[in-house]
Amino acid sequence: MIAEQNGSDYLQLAQALRDQARQQHHRRTLVLSGEAAWCRSVALAISSSFAETNHCWVGEPQCDIDSVTNSQARGLLGSECTLLVYDAHTGFDPDAFGAVAGTICGGGLLLLLTPPLSEWPTFDAPCSLHRRVTNGGRFIPYFIHQLRAAEGVIFCTQGGPLPSLSPLSVAVARTAPPQPPYLTQDQQQAVEAIHHVRRGHRRRPLVITSDRGRGKSSALGLAAAQLLQQGAKRVLVTAPSREAVRPIFEQAARLLAIEVSGSALCWQGAVLQFIAPDQLLASKEKADLLLVDEAAAIPVAILQALLARYSRVVFASTIHGYEGSGRGFAIRFQQHLDEAAPGWQALHLKQPIRWSDNDPLEALLFSALCLDAEADKLDDMPALRPEQCCVRLVTQQELLENHSLLKALFGLLVSAHYRTSPSDLQHLLDDPALSLYLMQTPQKMGAQVVGVLLLADEGGFDAEMATKIQQGRRRPPGHLLAQTLTAQLGLPTGAQLNSGRVMRIAIHPQLQRQGFGHHLLSAVKVACGERQLDLLGASFGATTELLHFWQHEGLEPVLLGIGRESSSGAHATLVLQPLSGAGELLFQQARQRGRQFLLAQLAEPLAGLDVEVALLLLRQQPNLPLPPLESLDLLDLYHFADHQRGYELTLHALRPLACWGVVNHQAELNHSQCSLLLQRVLQQKPVDECLKRGDFTGRKPLILALREVTRCLLDLLPEDGYEKPPIQ
Repeated sequence: MIAEQNGSDYLQLAQALRDQARQQHHRRTLVLSGEAAWCRSVALAISSSFAETNHCWVGEPQCDIDSVTNSQARGLLGSECTLLVYDAHTGFDPDAFGAVAGTICGGGLLLLLTPPLSEWPTFDAPCSLHRRVTNGGRFIPYFIHQLRAAEGVIFCTQGGPLPSLSPLSVAVARTAPPQPPYLTQDQQQAVEAIHHVRRGHRRRPLVITSDRGRGKSSALGLAAAQLLQQGAKRVLVTAPSREAVRPIFEQAARLLAIEVSGSALCWQGAVLQFIAPDQLLASKEKADLLLVDEAAAIPVAILQALLARYSRVVFASTIHGYEGSGRGFAIRFQQHLDEAAPGWQALHLKQPIRWSDNDPLEALLFSALCLDAEADKLDDMPALRPEQCCVRLVTQQELLENHSLLKALFGLLVSAHYRTSPSDLQHLLDDPALSLYLMQTPQKMGAQVVGVLLLADEGGFDAEMATKIQQGRRRPPGHLLAQTLTAQLGLPTGAQLNSGRVMRIAIHPQLQRQGFGHHLLSAVKVACGERQLDLLGASFGATTELLHFWQHEGLEPVLLGIGRESSSGAHATLVLQPLSGAGELLFQQARQRGRQFLLAQLAEPLAGLDVEVALLLLRQQPNLPLPPLESLDLLDLYHFADHQRGYELTLHALRPLACWGVVNHQAELNHSQCSLLLQRVLQQKPVDECLKRGDFTGRKPLILALREVTRCLLDLLPEDGYEKPPIQ
């Protein structure tokens, strides 16, 4: 325990810091640096002195305090606390830290418990990330530097002198709130805009964006309750999780003076109901209005499908949140809105509610976790050509020493990917197997960052480890490509060869589809060759656009994952390009095995695979050998094609013929025929589901089309070995 006198001094310091925070309605940070026992005893003493009881402790569980682990931190979203204790002695998770820091309300205090700052970078704490991040990395030194540079952070060191508080800066003038139930003018404007979506023209979606603490979710709840009062019968809410929309339902329940029951709120025959995004798409639920909260964390394909289904939609998303994904949403999804709903409206909430403007903790989070990182603004770049740009390998040490370069690089990643988070920043600075390639404009143009590629070194395991990976007994973190080739495709050399995996590639939004990605990737391929790597690969959610890009760059698909990625909503696909003789042999083996898997899994579990993606993947496969058809099989096929033999009685012979045709002869068939063979024969979808695409008006035309395409495939068979059987 702390000495009584020293304990009293720390309590007085914490109280004085709290008084300053209350006067400005800001949040303040007190760093307690030293041994774990000392830090925790001081934190417990300070916590006990607070009159309020809404405290939270993240890290080592403490008695009489609501404590959670880093992995449980997201469960605190939507709650508020006046005191947050974050214990970094048990491991520092930047995602968890960013999430829970937003729960502190104005006038509250953050106690950050750390090892001695000089020892923290090499402190042996459990790592919360399943990545190759080692002690002695650069993220913690970077974070310490940001702490020291931040305004309003007070440091207390074990055995050191007690710090003094700097005098208060000019008090922040708080804007008078509008009439209840609104807390800011921004919030009132948002509610009015949501009402306009309900009563205005159809197909005019609204996009609400804000930083955290601006009352975005509360605005959705207020608007939903008012719409029910005004006659709306059914308002639906969807989000990545039920917990994420708890503030919406709580706000609506308060206004309506009722209780929330499960995932629904019922009021005089009307209902406000939560349905998960995938369940909503699978259902036929109708709604007067659909509210999509935290849209940046929902796969873009699902957002597009919701936009197409519902004529009155409000999308809401955090921009500079702990997820770090809102900026990518703002850029990428809004491009789709421009095409699909040109009358869409945008509204950005600026005024904070939980704390006042210029909050020092918010500024610290933005800077230390790069939450406000954005791509460089490019001026006078229409004439820029890819070959004018320089591609260079930048070291993690250089990024540590050059904060502006780090923010430009990270901002580009955020703009290009939905799920770039603070933990990615830690990975960027700490992973020793990560190579960072930057593409910059010439010095005379400011050396601005216009492209970035992250390459992970993988493989290089011995035969014993490769066998354990193949058996599923070992899963070395950070070796996605090597593990996929070995554990899923059953090729142990996949773990033994040295490979490079493109983890991220991002091109400035103003320069996309102009050859800059090709220029960047070409330079990296040269570097991989010089390093004598055997393979270059990448894994991503399979879309036709991305598949075309990677194939154009010389990387061919070898395996499609069974499950869908949470970030993209698409099936993950692995693409490869061999860079050595050994890599070429493995590549050919992987393609052959991957094709077998794909054809065998199309009926189940890949029956829901997008038709265009499936056709493209099949077209990119090497040619199949001729189908093994016996004379009776051929007779069945001819009887089906030219007479009245049933489809089900012919499926045993039609399936290998369809595989051969879709892989080898898409050019000879029209798109409707290929789509029909894929859905009805290979994926074995029911007739009613096949009819939904609109190519056929009913069951009879569909069967006639199947007979016709079977005749086309039979005509493509060579006469040698496939002599037409005599038909009576």
